[in-house]
Amino acid sequence: MLRKSRILKFVLCFSTLFLIAGQCDDDDGGIPQADDDGGAVMENKFSIGADTYDLDEGFKGVATNFAPGGFSTFFTFTADGLTVENADYSGRGNFVALEFYTSTSVLGDGTYPIDNSENPNTVEVTYALDFDAANPFFPPQNVFNGTVDFERVDDENFIINVTGVDNDSGQTFRASYSGLVTTVQ
Repeated sequence: MLRKSRILKFVLCFSTLFLIAGQCDDDDGGIPQADDDGGAVMENKFSIGADTYDLDEGFKGVATNFAPGGFSTFFTFTADGLTVENADYSGRGNFVALEFYTSTSVLGDGTYPIDNSENPNTVEVTYALDFDAANPFFPPQNVFNGTVDFERVDDENFIINVTGVDNDSGQTFRASYSGLVTTVQ
């Protein structure tokens, strides 16, 4: 009987300690969040894990398209938007239609406004592109509407997922690119 009593006391003490430890852990708010400063994540900031990046500082990166005749595409992110520069179109004659659809050219040269208000882990870009007759695969004034989801993986890497819908055919095109951050502005 004495043995059972000691075991019971041990279990009760251990349970009490466990509850106290749990309460102490909860008191500090648990896992740190990006909005632990008392407010929501500010616009033009995005968080990956415990790190928060400020788009007002901006950065430049480069991603390479590895399709036949592939070329490098340069991305510049700032608080104002995403600027895309396709560095070399010289190989476009080597693309077949499907490869061209999924190439970096789905997102044409230009600057697109950004919005990360709903998901601070991505930068969403909404775009509409008009291709002209110089493009061998898209008919003149063929309009694509879509979004670009950007994710900063770490200090050196980022991922871009492009989704576009052809307004004429309704066909959806997707492309995904991994890139390297080259400079921080």
